[in-house]
Amino acid sequence: YWLRALQYFGSKKLEEQNPELLYHYFDIITDLDPKFINAYRYGGTFLAEPPPFGLGETRKGVELFDKGRKNNPDNYRLPLEEAFIYYFYPEDYEKAADLFDEASEKPGIFPLRRTSMKGMAASAHAKGGNRDLSKKIWEIIYETSPSEGRRNFALRNLQEIDTMAIEDKLTE
Repeated sequence: YWLRALQYFGSKKLEEQNPELLYHYFDIITDLDPKFINAYRYGGTFLAEPPPFGLGETRKGVELFDKGRKNNPDNYRLPLEEAFIYYFYPEDYEKAADLFDEASEKPGIFPLRRTSMKGMAASAHAKGGNRDLSKKIWEIIYETSPSEGRRNFALRNLQEIDTMAIEDKLTE
C-alpha cells in the first residue's frame, strides 16, 4: 500500500488525483502499521497543502496527523508538522500554538529544539492575538535559556510585543 500510495502521487496530474482514495491508502497503511511515522507525515502534508504542492484537503491531512499523534504519543514531529499546517493554511494560530507547545513537551528533545518550539508557539499566540500568553512564553525563554543568542532573540520578541501594544494604543 505504501508503494501504491507513492505511485499514485507520481502517476497522475494533481487535478486528476482523488483525495479520498489517497487518504484511504494512508489510512490502510497506518492501520496495518500504526508506528509508520512517515505515512502520517507525508500523507498528511500532501493532502493538506494547497495546489500545486498538495491536494488542498486540509481536513483530510489533519485527520491523518491526528491519527498519528494518537498512535504515537511520544513523537514530536507529528504535532510539529501539523502545527505548520494549521499555521499556514487555515491560519488557526491558536491551534498551531497548542501543537507547537505539544511538540515541545515530548520526551527526548534537545533543549535548543525545545526552546525553538516554545518560541514558535509564542509567535503563533502573538499572531493569533494572544499577546499576553506570547509574552509570558518569551519571558520564560529569556529567563531560562543558557544561550545568549536565544535570550537576545527572546528579548527582541518581547520588545516587538510591547511595540504592538503601543501601536494599538496610538491607533485608538
